[in-house]
Amino acid sequence: MLPRLRRHRRRTLGYERTIRTVSPSLPTTRRTSPFSSGLCGRRTSVKGQVYLGVQKDSNGKWLQGGNNYTLRIPPNPPVEQFWAMTLYDTETRCFIENEHEIAGLDSRMDLVRNADGSVDLYFGPKPPEGLEKNWIPTVSGRGWFAYFRLYAPTEAYFDRSWGLPDLVRVK
Repeated sequence: MLPRLRRHRRRTLGYERTIRTVSPSLPTTRRTSPFSSGLCGRRTSVKGQVYLGVQKDSNGKWLQGGNNYTLRIPPNPPVEQFWAMTLYDTETRCFIENEHEIAGLDSRMDLVRNADGSVDLYFGPKPPEGLEKNWIPTVSGRGWFAYFRLYAPTEAYFDRSWGLPDLVRVK
């Protein structure tokens, strides 16, 4: 089992644009998105969590701290508990360190929501004006990657009726 898991990690952390899973009982898709599933274990829609990792933007470019990005989280995320987005430094593999000491945001926070229930998250060295609550600061000159976590995912995640769009670089 361990060698197979390592191969799986190399594929998902090797920046393939395909979601793969460890267990044959779990679904596999060819959806082209930089988000890759870190899902391990049995397929279940009861308590647990799912990790979706991202290392590249919608153009296939590595995520860089000096650039600005946005992610729109569609309405009604498939969770019974909450979702969370956390950024990590590519060199240290630890939480991204910035002067604001913010490495992540989650749905339990007082975030600015869109009229349709979606949430726009912003990543970059400077916050967008008026949307500081939805901003995770990055560090210029440093690469980063992120995990989007679903805590107690529901069936909409497993049947793929809900999905995350790509991270988009904002110029």
